[in-house]
Amino acid sequence: MDGARIYAQNAIRKKNEASNYLRLASRIDAVSSRLQTAMKMNAVNKNMQGVVKTMQKTLDTMDLEKISKTMDTFEKRFEDLDVPVRICGELDQQLDHVGNSGRRCHQPHQPGR
Repeated sequence: MDGARIYAQNAIRKKNEASNYLRLASRIDAVSSRLQTAMKMNAVNKNMQGVVKTMQKTLDTMDLEKISKTMDTFEKRFEDLDVPVRICGELDQQLDHVGNSGRRCHQPHQPGR
C-alpha cells in the first residue's frame, strides 16, 4: 500500500512540474515575442526616419519627378512591411483551424488585410 501512495505522490509532483515548465515556456515565449516586436519597431523607426529626411529634402526642391519617386519608395516600403503582417495573420488562422491556438506569429494580425 505504501508503494502505491509513493507512486501517486510522485505522479502528482511530476504533473505539477510539467505544468510549471509549460507556464515558464509560455512566459519565455511572451518575452521573446516582445523583444522581437521591439527590435522590428526599432528597425521600422530607423527606416522611416530616413524616408522622412529624403521626403523633406525632395519637398524643399519642389521637383515633381523627385517627389513622385520618393513617394513611390515610401509606398513600397510600407508594402514591404505589410506582407509579413498578412502572412502572419494567415498563419495564425491556420493554427487556429488545426487547434493550435497557443502558438502565435510574432507580429500582430491586422483585420481587413
